[in-house]
Amino acid sequence: MVMAERSAGGKQAQGRYKRHDTARKIYINTVAMPALRMGKRIPPEDWRRLFLPGENEISGPDKVDMDKWYHIHKQDPRSTASASFQLDEGKQLTLLQWVSQNPTSYFRPQPAPSGAPLSYRLTFRDSKD
Repeated sequence: MVMAERSAGGKQAQGRYKRHDTARKIYINTVAMPALRMGKRIPPEDWRRLFLPGENEISGPDKVDMDKWYHIHKQDPRSTASASFQLDEGKQLTLLQWVSQNPTSYFRPQPAPSGAPLSYRLTFRDSKD
């Protein structure tokens, strides 16, 4: 409720959350809740970040820390510079080294299927002619 009020300025308006609140929401849904269901504790530094004030109320080291945390948990899909669409050099090397050491375990991606699904294709015996 606090995040919704903060993003709309107290009005009943629809739209996106502010970026730090979006990262908090994604972290809660994808990391914190599954970890709690498995009986794991949330790290204290993440717990603190969840309850920091909104983006406009924090400053200094907390703001820098929240910006880094935002980039870890939420990349903007509209951004062409987003790290989510590319691997950095270290990750590329790790991936290529693994493929060179395990060539039988690497499967090339299959091409996307084209045409009608097999269940809808008619054979010669299905036709009336």
